[in-house]
Amino acid sequence: RRGFRWIAPLHALARADQTGETPIVGREPEMDALDRHWAQTLAGHRQVVFLSGEAGIGKSRIAQAFLASVASTGGGAVIGTGQCVAQSGSIEAFLPVFE
Repeated sequence: RRGFRWIAPLHALARADQTGETPIVGREPEMDALDRHWAQTLAGHRQVVFLSGEAGIGKSRIAQAFLASVASTGGGAVIGTGQCVAQSGSIEAFLPVFE
């Protein structure tokens, strides 16, 4: 006699990628913004987009879902990924971007 009762209609998730990852929920504005930037890129306008926020809020997951959706369209996009590593010696805040 304890539990949850659904009182609102359930809708299919708008975003789910084919990677087997957990579906994206509640990030439609962010995904729509990425889609708009991607459309501008396809139109020939260079884009630089940064996903920023506190640790653990899902930045990497959003990026993975977006890249999976781009790869699934078959538009010939080449996707390269990388990550920051600890640097020794000269410290430059934007070194990963410059490289």
